[in-house]
Amino acid sequence: MSQSLSLRRRLLAAAVAALALIFAGSAVVAGPAQAKTSAKSMKASKSALAGVDTGKYYVFRTRDTGAPATNLQNTRCNRHFGWRALGTITRLNALLFSYESNAGTGRIENQTKSLLGPGFLCAVPNLGKQDQLDAYAYSTLPGPGTVEASGGCNAAPVVVDGVPFLLNCQMQVRPNAAGVTGGLITSNSLVNTLNRSDTAPTGSVWTAHVTGTAPGPEAGTGITPPGIGQETPGLDFFTFRTRDEVVSAKSPECAKAGVTNEVAVRSANLAVAEPDAVSGQVPEALGSPVGKLTVCYLYTSNEGYGVATIATLKTSRGTFDIKARGECKSKPTPASSMLLVQACSLPVGTGSTKGGLVTSNGLIEKGKPASAANSAVWTYALFGAPAA
Repeated sequence: MSQSLSLRRRLLAAAVAALALIFAGSAVVAGPAQAKTSAKSMKASKSALAGVDTGKYYVFRTRDTGAPATNLQNTRCNRHFGWRALGTITRLNALLFSYESNAGTGRIENQTKSLLGPGFLCAVPNLGKQDQLDAYAYSTLPGPGTVEASGGCNAAPVVVDGVPFLLNCQMQVRPNAAGVTGGLITSNSLVNTLNRSDTAPTGSVWTAHVTGTAPGPEAGTGITPPGIGQETPGLDFFTFRTRDEVVSAKSPECAKAGVTNEVAVRSANLAVAEPDAVSGQVPEALGSPVGKLTVCYLYTSNEGYGVATIATLKTSRGTFDIKARGECKSKPTPASSMLLVQACSLPVGTGSTKGGLVTSNGLIEKGKPASAANSAVWTYALFGAPAA
């Protein structure tokens, strides 16, 4: 291992250890609050948003190359953070891939099906602010070209013996010359600080909600280069796009998730969200249901709502339930002043699995805890999921 790579991993390990201490001493600031919620059908929501460009979704699997940052990557990072770049704790050189999912379950089976392009992320501590890390990222993709984003990242308090840390990033997309006008990129990220060899598996599933008129990619796909490490043993990713969404005030499913005081409920069927092999775009047409999801909104937080979810996922042998609880944050979107992007980060407790992280990226109507404005993309990273 090179000296620079070894130093990079040691710094990242120290940073994540510090985040663990923060979680140990943190407390929930926001308390329960009453909210008035009226049921609204998908048809009514679509009518209110008639003519609004609600954007497109892209999903990527990223993998750490193990190589140090290039001169261009370092320059972009230093330019973004200025003097704060002196405290950079990671400069991650990565590759972006489209993947292949099981059509009947949504479980990712071929995680590096097609190489789409290079990516890079660097981050500095943000200990005095709402988010623990302040991050900058950019990627070069077919069609949209160079896409930049910046925002916060937070470690998920997932307790599983001997596993790496999980992080969630929520980063605003910058406009670019190709026609991108904005959006939000979210991640479900694996940070392996326990095995620091060159081939230690790391990486993320990233979801991008992008607005604008960037051109589509040309035909052709990239080939996975040699040296990309094996997948992390025991970790499975599932990706879904919601369909048949319904918003209500109450649901018996919330009681199954351990909730008795929900202020709003969002229910949906789950369809497989397999990205296009050339572009990474999630198809607009929704497939057949392969699972069910109920999101129970509990209280108002500083940036959104505290929520609890229960989802029923499939295997070839049957079904299993996943319960997760955390926060959904709302952020502005250039799609419309009537809309917000709602991004969730929900650690998974023990039960059908050993633990994991659930993340989402989707649109809601402004002023409402939940609405069916546009199908969201949900990602499940699960340790110890039932066999496929």
